[in-house]
Amino acid sequence: MLHKLLHSRCLVALQARLKSFRNRRGAVALIIALSVPVLLATTGLAVDVGFWYQQQDTLQSATDAAALAAATANKTAGYAVTSPTTAEPYAVTAANNASNSQFGLTSSTVNLTYTPGTPLSSGTDGTTISTWQATATIPRASFFSRVKGMGLTGLLPGTQSTSSTAIVKTVTNTTGGACLLSLGTAGQSVIGNVSTNGNTIITANGCNIAADSSAGAPSCSTNFSQNNTSNAAITAVGQASITTTNTTGTSILTAGCAATSGQAVISGAGGTTSNDSNVQQGAPIETDPLYYMGDVPTFWYDNSTNLASIPPCAEITLSGSGNSASVLITPPLQDNGNDLTRYTYCLFDSSSNAYTIPTQGTVTFASASNNTSGVSYFFNNGFSAGSQTAVSFGPGIYYFDGTAGLSVGGGSSITTTGSGATFAFAGSTSYSLGGSTTAFNMSAPSSNCVAPQNYNAPADSQNQYIASLYNMTSIENGQGICGILIYQARNDTTVGTLSGGGGNLVNATINGIIYAPKAGFVDSGHYNIGSTSGGTFAVLADNFTVNGNGTLSVSIGTNSNDLAASLIKAITTTSAEALLVQ
Repeated sequence: MLHKLLHSRCLVALQARLKSFRNRRGAVALIIALSVPVLLATTGLAVDVGFWYQQQDTLQSATDAAALAAATANKTAGYAVTSPTTAEPYAVTAANNASNSQFGLTSSTVNLTYTPGTPLSSGTDGTTISTWQATATIPRASFFSRVKGMGLTGLLPGTQSTSSTAIVKTVTNTTGGACLLSLGTAGQSVIGNVSTNGNTIITANGCNIAADSSAGAPSCSTNFSQNNTSNAAITAVGQASITTTNTTGTSILTAGCAATSGQAVISGAGGTTSNDSNVQQGAPIETDPLYYMGDVPTFWYDNSTNLASIPPCAEITLSGSGNSASVLITPPLQDNGNDLTRYTYCLFDSSSNAYTIPTQGTVTFASASNNTSGVSYFFNNGFSAGSQTAVSFGPGIYYFDGTAGLSVGGGSSITTTGSGATFAFAGSTSYSLGGSTTAFNMSAPSSNCVAPQNYNAPADSQNQYIASLYNMTSIENGQGICGILIYQARNDTTVGTLSGGGGNLVNATINGIIYAPKAGFVDSGHYNIGSTSGGTFAVLADNFTVNGNGTLSVSIGTNSNDLAASLIKAITTTSAEALLVQ
């Protein structure tokens, strides 16, 4: 009996368990059935999202290329590509190349926006930034995310887009343009200064006045009339004035300070008190525009063999006698067999008794045929005119050595004739031109001359020109340096002076450049010195001192064929680079 009862209960329990298992299996099946659409949707979305990310990366590369292509086209075309329409072909082509033409991009799917260049906040270096923005838009592709049914609504169609920005950075620099340039800096033996006192007037017409000295910097007063004139790079004292005309923007520049005292004036063209009279203090150093010129050769007098090979000049009396004679100094004749011709060079040794310089007559340095081909004269003991001698130098080049230079004073005068001449000083010598009534009428060579870059050109890394050394053979050819009237050797620190005029103002004309990179320039007296109308007169020296009651008028020529003007004129260069910024 008991046995049957236990068996019955076990059977009931087993049946209950079987029923429970059947219920659970149904629930799992239901759960699985309900989860399948969600799992499919999640898997499909994961696939689509991965594809979208891949497309986004590729599309970003396409817009990067489009923006950079538009900016590069703008730069390459000299900044003439300034409208989206003009730049679109470059941008679309670059975008398709970058994306391997995956999207078949066209002008309708690539949008360009151009923002013209504006100066940076600093604005002093001529830098501008132009902006190109490219945006590309494509349909959003999908495989599973748009599936509907089984309770899924799917994603609606959409688009993908990316954008990129590229810039064109342009930098405009203007170099040169100074016709009164003090090259001296605080690091050299002589600090560069441009200074005046008395009633002297310095004017620069169509060009700048600049000083590389940092004297007084960096504590320059914005009101430079309150600066210490004993410690400034550009000073005007007393009734003096330093001004520029016919220029735009800042035209008086100094790496140091500018200072005035008394009633003196320093003012650039168009300058006012509010703009500091167009005077820039603490300006960048001005580059020497003639840095590439070779030095004045010295081996002709350093080398006794070379010196001995130079024939002595001949003296011919043209008219008169004694102190009133008219004398021609010319190279001697040379025997060429059947024809006698003159050398193109000769040595003038004033210590010998071969020459008689009239004190009230005329002395002409030229060839007997009026020196149409040019002559090289070598002065191993300098040249000094008499008290009232009229000295004339024909076309060619005149070399002075050692310690004796060119001295013309008293009531004498000095002129150049023909196509002009160059006076080259080496060693520790210079020029002193002046006196009570002295007048100048001097011009640098304008033809039959050696270009400055080919004059004794050094073969160094700074010189981009390839030329033979201006050696003994070539310096005998009678050619001066184009546009250069006076050239003092690079290690010559002897001051060159223009002085005199007595109590009366004397008008003097100089056309060309006085170049003395390590020597001072002094204009002291009663001169009105300037170029001929439209000509160039420039002084590039270590330092300047100008005083007296005259006027020093430097200028840059307006004639496109002016050789001197071409050496110092302002040159504006613009460089650009295209950059992807985002």
